[in-house]
Amino acid sequence: MSNKKFSISDLEKFSGLKAHTIRVWEQRHKAFKPCRNNGIRFYDVTDLSKILKLALLNKNGYRISSLSRFTPEEIDLKLQKLPTEQDHQDRILSQLFVHMYTLEPVLFEELVNTSLQVWDFDTVLKKIILPFLERTGLLWTGNRLSEEHFVVTVLRRKIIHGIETLAAPNNRLKKIMLFLPEGRQLDIGLLYTNYLLKQKGICVLYMGTDVSIKNLEQTLKATTPEIVFTYLPQKNNFDVDALATFMEQALPQSKLLIGQYQPNSLAGAFRTNHQFLHFEEAIKLMLCFKTEDFTQHNHVKPGRMFMSADTVHQYT
Repeated sequence: MSNKKFSISDLEKFSGLKAHTIRVWEQRHKAFKPCRNNGIRFYDVTDLSKILKLALLNKNGYRISSLSRFTPEEIDLKLQKLPTEQDHQDRILSQLFVHMYTLEPVLFEELVNTSLQVWDFDTVLKKIILPFLERTGLLWTGNRLSEEHFVVTVLRRKIIHGIETLAAPNNRLKKIMLFLPEGRQLDIGLLYTNYLLKQKGICVLYMGTDVSIKNLEQTLKATTPEIVFTYLPQKNNFDVDALATFMEQALPQSKLLIGQYQPNSLAGAFRTNHQFLHFEEAIKLMLCFKTEDFTQHNHVKPGRMFMSADTVHQYT
């Protein structure tokens, strides 16, 4: 078993429970017993697994006063009997967290493959993979932990395969270019964007990661995308103004769209030919690309930082 330790804020993020609720379950109902270091609670993978299971059963009407008396076998049996498709997907999501932190890549991939036998790729991506990536932070940067590497490798392969199964766009005249600048960002969010755009029938020019301003200038001289999209972490050295200036001179009709995913980012009106938006709002805007004039969107109101499956389905 992994010696990975979690804070109570980690458990909030993974389970959807409030820290107060977790403390009540621990203190009043003795549902689990975390270790302590200088008075601070820390939870292990066994605690994480149990909390995820109890949270799902509690969401389905089971009271914690009853759940705390069940054996692990009884809890698993009740989980298997949960009736809805969403319950099944949430149970798989919980298992993926555990397989990641117990460093079980074979079990992790087997579970993803089993899901793909039950549902189509689009459902698995938006109902299981996307929530997993959001809660672990792997949609963009991650924490550079050892357990994240095999997860990223598995899920990148699945998303790339999903992209390859989509039909080629009929209209190749209007294009969106996707890239990530030089740095240490993960490209899973960019691959996810690629999938959504291609699914919508939009022609995508995918440049990938570690793209320099010079690379972009050379590529933009050879092609004319209507939108150039990237996303940036809060701390970055990417020279947005240099790229925007080059595009204004070489591609006056094109727009540079910069997604941001930190909580304090603000959406704003176009600054000549470029605009900063929350990642979710940027995707919404690009998904309207085929049916609406991009230049008419002078301002997009900021919204939630993450893109839920329900939000995605509204635009795909």
